[in-house]
Amino acid sequence: MRSWIVFALLVFGCANAASEAKPRSSSGPASAPKLACERPGDCGPGNTCCTTPLWDGTYCTARCDLANNGQVCSADSDCPELGGTKTRCSPASPLDAPGLPPALKVCQ
Repeated sequence: MRSWIVFALLVFGCANAASEAKPRSSSGPASAPKLACERPGDCGPGNTCCTTPLWDGTYCTARCDLANNGQVCSADSDCPELGGTKTRCSPASPLDAPGLPPALKVCQ
């Protein structure tokens, strides 16, 4: 008698577990860039929009580490001076940053 109860619990327990809804990932395709910002104004006062070190997404921070990241811009006036040379705001190159959308502009 005890074995039938155990069997019934196993069968019904497994059937219920199989019918439960599985959580869905909302992150989208793995190849889609993770963009926290697309222009400097998206980050709020005192912050800047930067590319990730692998140039496959963006995030907001107080200052970009220009040795490893790119600074996202809307106009040349958003771009810093590097080594005495003013950088310009240009679309992200698909060769240099294939993970970023072509409409995204970075200081170069």
